[in-house]
Amino acid sequence: MSERQVERWWRLRRSQDKPSKLTKFCENAWRCSFYFYNFSYGTFILWDKDWLWDIDQCYIGYPHQ
Repeated sequence: MSERQVERWWRLRRSQDKPSKLTKFCENAWRCSFYFYNFSYGTFILWDKDWLWDIDQCYIGYPHQ
């Protein structure tokens, strides 16, 4: 094999390892939906907590909680 053929083979091999655009899109869509769901769930759980809206509530009774 010539050096040129080896270089061509390396380029082809490297391009085969790259994920397709559809694969990248699916991974990013999954990541986006995962973080959106977790953020929404956390907001739903913490919405009625007093200390979420008033930081002074965190220190009531400190250090003897």
